[in-house]
Amino acid sequence: MNWGVPQGSVLGPHLYLVYVDTMRFYIHYSCLTSFADDMAISFRVISVDDLINKVIIGFDDLNVFTTIIMLAINVKRTNFYGVQSN
Repeated sequence: MNWGVPQGSVLGPHLYLVYVDTMRFYIHYSCLTSFADDMAISFRVISVDDLINKVIIGFDDLNVFTTIIMLAINVKRTNFYGVQSN
């Protein structure tokens, strides 16, 4: 094993939180919400153009972060939801 901890270790969940907690410093214009090993990235926007710009910047930032920490995102379990408020 080159890096990481064995699955089921006592220290694993704590190290995971420290490892992933730094993501909030890399992804701009967003709000990160996490539960266990799931994470949601939310953006507050005022227009469709603003949404497009912030999502592009956010996902570029996410790509940089995951490259740095050598983390792969499971694209099969990744979703995009739009919520419209009145």
